[in-house]
Amino acid sequence: MGKATGFIEYVREEEGKRKPLSRLDDWKEYTSPFSDDTLSRQGARCMDCGTPFCHMGMERVMETIATMERSGLSNEQALFSAFEVVAKQKEAISPLEAVAK
Repeated sequence: MGKATGFIEYVREEEGKRKPLSRLDDWKEYTSPFSDDTLSRQGARCMDCGTPFCHMGMERVMETIATMERSGLSNEQALFSAFEVVAKQKEAISPLEAVAK
């Protein structure tokens, strides 16, 4: 869970978006990423209410966080470690990609 009163204290922020005309000439991302501070603030809004759409696609991250919390790591340590695990899994070549090469 984030901060107990975070949902009330912090306003939901949207990523910045580039104007459509500026996006015509390239295939770059059209949203600008949040800073680490903004991500921490937005994460503090989590009420751990169990709403499924909040965590869609995050099953591995959530499982890893739970495992690391049980082993005594802080929430922040567990979160960063979980994302590192998922990032490494995504970097691994899938069997389909290996066959295609």
